[in-house]
Amino acid sequence: SQAQEDIRTNAPTTRARSALRGALGDSAIGPLEEPGLDGLKWLPHLCEAMHSDLSRHSLKAYLYVHLRTAKVGTEGEEAESAFKKVLVPHRFDNVGDIPDRISRWKIQLDNALAERDDQDYSYVVKGIEELVLTWIRYQPPRAGSYQPTPRWIADKKCSVNIQTKKRQDCFRLSVLLSWGSEGGGLYGENMKRLENVEEWLLQGELDFTECEG
Repeated sequence: SQAQEDIRTNAPTTRARSALRGALGDSAIGPLEEPGLDGLKWLPHLCEAMHSDLSRHSLKAYLYVHLRTAKVGTEGEEAESAFKKVLVPHRFDNVGDIPDRISRWKIQLDNALAERDDQDYSYVVKGIEELVLTWIRYQPPRAGSYQPTPRWIADKKCSVNIQTKKRQDCFRLSVLLSWGSEGGGLYGENMKRLENVEEWLLQGELDFTECEG
């Protein structure tokens, strides 16, 4: 179709490089003729441009959405408006992740549009002006040795930063202690009573299996 032929796939554009340091590439399409949000059906085709990079490493992708909208008043009057937003980025480990991430983006967009309505106006989507997908290599930060809290934060007496002999325990202990202190300090009390830190960690209800060591 004409819309599919109009998808522009590039090495990083000037806009992508200035907006996202380290961008590997981007793909864009628009304006689209489909009414409302029907043009979102082209998202899988935009994502196809990532396949080559995705075969080599995990990616983090950002979706920029520019919609044609109309602001409708309580008495039915309309005024043209625009909606522009960069949706929350998602991690892609392989091509199989694409359908799920697209579904998440659609939900985020629906929620963002719903939040835009107020008592005086509601917004109707007339069509999609542009969709731009930009991606970078996913490089999660990894834990290292204990880092002291910066003085300007420590002076506020509002943070927890526990130091232990085991590198991976510092973050987990800090989270558990902070989390438990809100409900009467269950974990805070355990911290005072238990000498065996490993035993104390096993009593925690939070799942740290996804945390990178």
